[in-house]
Amino acid sequence: MASITPQTRLSQVLDTVPGALDYVVSLDPHDFQRLRHPMLRRYMSPRISLDRVAAIARLPVNKLMDDLDRLAAGEDLATVQSEIGSAPGEPATHAADVPAWFQGIDAASIPWVDVIQIDEVSGDPFPPISLAVRQLKPGGVLGIRHRWEPQPLYDIWSKMDLQWFAQRIGENEWFVFVHRPETVTAYPTKPVVTAEVGALPEPEVLPRLVVLAEQLARGQTLEVSGLVRERVKTVADQLDQRLGNDYSTEIGADNRQRPTLRVTHGD
Repeated sequence: MASITPQTRLSQVLDTVPGALDYVVSLDPHDFQRLRHPMLRRYMSPRISLDRVAAIARLPVNKLMDDLDRLAAGEDLATVQSEIGSAPGEPATHAADVPAWFQGIDAASIPWVDVIQIDEVSGDPFPPISLAVRQLKPGGVLGIRHRWEPQPLYDIWSKMDLQWFAQRIGENEWFVFVHRPETVTAYPTKPVVTAEVGALPEPEVLPRLVVLAEQLARGQTLEVSGLVRERVKTVADQLDQRLGNDYSTEIGADNRQRPTLRVTHGD
């Protein structure tokens, strides 16, 4: 494989280095055990750099890269793993102290993205989190409830000049707060947000759509494509039940007569 750097994507390593999956999981089973699930591995590994893997595992990134190079050269996994404990740990990357921008914030008064129901079906929480973060106004704070600390997103948020603060609430629960400083321009709110669900596993479809719809601004519409024709009415009814009277659903078709479902957050 090409030379490993701190910016190398985890997906590249997992695809090319023998034993890399077992090695990475052993660094932090709580966070990385998910990589054994094929769908989560597909979602997660392209988004995370080796630099971020090292931060999660509290392992110096040079040690991580050296170990992966040894595995790539054919060295035995057990031998490489036996030396992990001798490396000095690095401090965790999430904030230990409450940042100034969070002082005085009432968590009950800010918008939230609760992706637990997506986590429970081993789905991808990124689309609804991304929608909510992009629509966050300057000076605003967003809360995220998640089974894991979303470290793969930290690199993305950093490039967007956002700030964040993570709190571990329980064994399998995190609150993550994202702040858009007043000086950081917000993205325009699109009147229609699209969601293609044709490639999703069936158990993920409804949780994905519910959490996406919950992020819609008043008057904004989620246009869903890729639903099997026989399932459109059922999904619409389920969304009506889950979302309540503030939302409306409308079944239609695109210009190729494929079924679509529009979910609108009422004015």
